[in-house]
Amino acid sequence: MFYRWCKESCHAPQLYGGGVIKAFDVKCVDRPCGDIRMRFDVLNAKGEVIDQLVFNEVGLQGETRRFLIESQKLEAASLELSEFSARAKV
Repeated sequence: MFYRWCKESCHAPQLYGGGVIKAFDVKCVDRPCGDIRMRFDVLNAKGEVIDQLVFNEVGLQGETRRFLIESQKLEAASLELSEFSARAKV
């Protein structure tokens, strides 16, 4: 399993009028990811945290999950992963 910001072949929609959106990939190749918890900090242009986004998802073995992480706050300039965990029940 690995996770990262999507860099190649990503076609995240563009936001108009402010905000930020990025694609984030989680790959559960050799085993199920199980319960996935992700928390992203929304940062303004000064790098200050202005909001947090939390996702709770499930990942199955052999799948790649692509998440569109989005904040429509006008002052949002970037996103930063602040927490990631994946626990499979075996």
